[in-house]
Amino acid sequence: MPHGRAKREDVGSAPAPITWASWVGLGVLLLLLRSPLDPADVPMMEPGQVADRTVIAPFPFHVTKSKADLDRERTDAANQEPPVFKLVPGVGRTAMGHLETLERGAAERATQGDSLRGAQEGQRLTESTLDLLSAAPARAEVFSGARAALATLLSRRIPARGTAPAAARSFVLVYPDSTERVLPADSLLSMERALAGLSSDARSLFPERESFARAVYEIVAPLVSPTIVVDPLATEVRRARAMESVVPVAGMILAGEVIVEAHYRVTAADIDELRSLQEAYAERASASGMTARAGPLLGHLLWTVFFLVILAASLRCLSPGILRSPGDTALVAVLLALVAVTGYAVRWWLHLPPGAVPLSAAAILATVFFDARVGFGLTMLGLLLSASFVRFELSGLVAPLAGALVAVFWIRQLRKRRDFLLAALWVSLAAAGAGAAMALLFGSSGAALLRGVGVSAANAVVSLFIVIAAFPLLETLFHRTTDLRLLELLDMNHILLRQLALEAPGTYHHSIVVGNLAEAACDAIGANGLLARVGSYYHDIGKMTKPQYFSENQPLGDNPHDRLTPKMSALVIASHVKEGLRLAAREGLPPAIGDFIAEHHGTSQVSFFYKKMREQNPDSRVDPEDFSYGGPKPHSRETAVVMLADSVEGATRALDTPTIGRIRQVVQRVMHERLNGGQLDESNLTFRDLERIREAFSPILMGVHHHRVRYPEARGSSQGR
Repeated sequence: MPHGRAKREDVGSAPAPITWASWVGLGVLLLLLRSPLDPADVPMMEPGQVADRTVIAPFPFHVTKSKADLDRERTDAANQEPPVFKLVPGVGRTAMGHLETLERGAAERATQGDSLRGAQEGQRLTESTLDLLSAAPARAEVFSGARAALATLLSRRIPARGTAPAAARSFVLVYPDSTERVLPADSLLSMERALAGLSSDARSLFPERESFARAVYEIVAPLVSPTIVVDPLATEVRRARAMESVVPVAGMILAGEVIVEAHYRVTAADIDELRSLQEAYAERASASGMTARAGPLLGHLLWTVFFLVILAASLRCLSPGILRSPGDTALVAVLLALVAVTGYAVRWWLHLPPGAVPLSAAAILATVFFDARVGFGLTMLGLLLSASFVRFELSGLVAPLAGALVAVFWIRQLRKRRDFLLAALWVSLAAAGAGAAMALLFGSSGAALLRGVGVSAANAVVSLFIVIAAFPLLETLFHRTTDLRLLELLDMNHILLRQLALEAPGTYHHSIVVGNLAEAACDAIGANGLLARVGSYYHDIGKMTKPQYFSENQPLGDNPHDRLTPKMSALVIASHVKEGLRLAAREGLPPAIGDFIAEHHGTSQVSFFYKKMREQNPDSRVDPEDFSYGGPKPHSRETAVVMLADSVEGATRALDTPTIGRIRQVVQRVMHERLNGGQLDESNLTFRDLERIREAFSPILMGVHHHRVRYPEARGSSQGR
């Protein structure tokens, strides 16, 4: 199991404000991550997609047209509005005046015998027409026909070239007295048709005399001009009114009406209704006053308080030590904040389905940093927190929940970093299976099934990246000692272990044996065997500073304590704890390992030198405090087991003939001494645990101190095998 306890100093010496800051910080974050006013899980789908849920209107609202549809309808309305024309003032008088001037000039020149070519005044008349106008009777008859033809044309509605309405079926004609008439578009006469009509009218006037008809056409054609023109301002005003008259509302949806029904294809009309529902929610949120907002705000505040109460109660049941440790409390707050932020982002920022919530990331981190029970508890709390962002519709969160629970089970034994990859694989399979089950249960389509499986697989990958990114950061920030860190410390090439093996080989061997004893005992009582082994390896590193003062490192016949007073010897012996803590801090060992260094002797006495001092000074009072370790007593089962393993290993090493019976007696005596001395009072070890520890110690100690068979010496050799 990962080491689930914070260092002892965090529990006792960390300031209480850190705990309060963790609770307040988490509460403030949850208040900030409030869903928008009147939250609604309005799914946005694509036309032709099969709906995976039924959406019912929570209140009446108008179905609005999309911007594209509204713009198109307004453009159509503007194009269908008839253009406005007005009469060209004085066009008839001007044309008739030009005609009379031409006739008068032609008559005067003909009377004077002059050529008629000068009387054209811009007219381009042919030679035949000029010859015809030279004779008075013909001239009078031609101009009479020209006046009749011109009057006929001026009575028609002739617009300028290119201004005739192409699409509209009618047009509006405004008269000088401001009256309006809507006339059909085919009543307009284009300039080309007017000239063609002039040719026809001329032939009608002179059906038998082609030269007369040609002369009328040549005289009148240059005088034909538009009789009506477009009024652009009036036309734009009418078109603007037409565009404004297009209503943006397409219909009305009543409260309780089904908008989209599950397992049916979504149409374009359904998409408009869903979009209109979202717009209605936004409009209600922006239009609501303080009174309308007070209800949701109060509800969100009460929900936040309720969640924090449930969190505290859950932690009290699962692991009461977390509530007493500011560091543990802060880490729990960070993990739940991770769930809250990712859940909110999935719903309101990325607009992804609930199945994309990376719940398994928090489950893995909680299990690694604490234990499986806490991991399971935080998973359920994370589920509750994520559900608050999707209106507590839990069906979409079944797949992430299944993946998170599998992650808690799989990650219980974390021994290699590749276990993260295996966990991600199992999480994806579990989440995909749960998602497929839900899809089949609700009768979803094959596309929805594949989409759910894809989201589950992507969720597992994202969760893995979150774990990989957050794991070292949280491990360093909160001084956590995980199994991966412990496995790294087991490397015998670690600088402290190499130095211990070189400078204090006896202590090194002693530490290895203590590690074997402690791990076996912890496994027997359900404690963290890996942590106990690593703690055993480093518990005596302080002896490296003065290795010759410890019996396991002393050569035969040379004991430096013979040259010291008992009190000084006790000080030297006890100093290895402080030296060990100094070395641990220098090399950056985790605080949990420092607990083993500080607690493996507790507050017990250096009994050998205490007794020696009393023997040397029978009449003087000897202060036991001068011969006691500074403590503290073991605060965990693991450190208590290492204390017992350290004591029994040293005691059995001193046996001359280590038989199984004598080893059992020594183990029993040492355990009773530590128990009666109060050294195990704060370790949470039970009498049943002590019995199991004793049974775990004995076979290992027998293996270490077993009797070896003496082999006969070879001839000519004094060295035994």
